[in-house]
Amino acid sequence: MDFKIAVLAGDGIGPEISVQGVEVMSAVCEKFGHKVNYEYAICGADAIDKVGDPFPEETYRVCKEADAVLFSAVGDPKFDNDPTAKVRPEQGLLAMRKKLGLFANIRPVQTFKCLVHKSPLRAELVEGADPGVLQADVGWNGRSGKALNPLPFLGPGKAKKILYRLQVPPIRAGGVAEAVGDRGASVPV
Repeated sequence: MDFKIAVLAGDGIGPEISVQGVEVMSAVCEKFGHKVNYEYAICGADAIDKVGDPFPEETYRVCKEADAVLFSAVGDPKFDNDPTAKVRPEQGLLAMRKKLGLFANIRPVQTFKCLVHKSPLRAELVEGADPGVLQADVGWNGRSGKALNPLPFLGPGKAKKILYRLQVPPIRAGGVAEAVGDRGASVPV
C-alpha cells in the first residue's frame, strides 16, 4: 500500500518527536512492504511566527489530502506568559480538530509480562491483553456551563467515568472500528 502522511512537527519538543515518529513509521512500512510519502506543514507557534495563523489554510490542505496526520505538539511559553496575545498556538490544534472532524485520539498500549503483577486488575484480565486507550476530546461549554459530550455516539450522559464494552456504531466511530481491526465489533472504551 502507498500512504501519504502529513507531518505537523509543531513546537517545543514536537520537532524532535516527529523525527522519531517518521523514522519508526518508515521502518514499519518498509518491513511490511508499504510505501510512505511525507508532506510537512507548519502549525502552532511556529506557524504564528511565520504566517500569523496557528493552522494556516496550506496546512489544512496538506492534512485534508493526506491519509493520516502525524501531529506532535503545540505551545510556546512566550504565548503562555502573554495575556494580551490574541492568537495562541493551541487555537491551531482546535482549528485542526474542527476542520478535520477529529474527536478522539487512539493510543495503543502494550502489556509487559514482567509488570502484570503490578496491575490493579487481576492477572487473567491483563495477561495477553491487547488494550488501546480511546482518549476523547473532552470540552466544557463556558456559556452554558455544561460538559460537552466527547463521544456523541454514546448518547447523552454516558460519557462519564466509562470502562465498559459497547457496540460501535459505524457512523461516527468508523475510524475507531477500523483502528481496532480484528479485535471485533465490541470495543472497550
